[in-house]
Amino acid sequence: MPDWMSHLLIGLILAEILSVRKKSLVALGSLLPDFLSKFYLLSFYLGIPEWLSFSSFHTPVMAFLVIVLLAGLFHYSQLKAIGLMTLGAMSHILADTTLKHFNSGQYLFFPFSFKLYALNWLWPDESIFVLPVLAVVYFAIVVCKRIIAKRNTGIHVFV
Repeated sequence: MPDWMSHLLIGLILAEILSVRKKSLVALGSLLPDFLSKFYLLSFYLGIPEWLSFSSFHTPVMAFLVIVLLAGLFHYSQLKAIGLMTLGAMSHILADTTLKHFNSGQYLFFPFSFKLYALNWLWPDESIFVLPVLAVVYFAIVVCKRIIAKRNTGIHVFV
């Protein structure tokens, strides 16, 4: 699921299930690996050598290191910010492992292993079929949580 909307919805679904109050940090974390890996365009347009490419940022370890650096920018508990952004980033990377690749996958254990992992379930362009399902799941969770909250507060709606 390479598109950003799918990654965002997966992060928001996890945030709703876990009742996270700062959903924005999970959302940022779910998009962060792609933001970081797009810096390779600098090497293309500015003539920076390719070995300085930022494709290694699309790995759990490197995403976590960047998250630790970014956590200081938020007026929120540093550990909570790190945890929430890490939740989003790991959901992103695990969602990317579901993709079919011709010759690649995800470096899940980089820099300790350079083995590529892929589940080969979906082609990248098939996210168009997954996106509506994710949207329905997210909104169903939100509606169910609101209904449960209304029942628990004792508010009765008479029709």
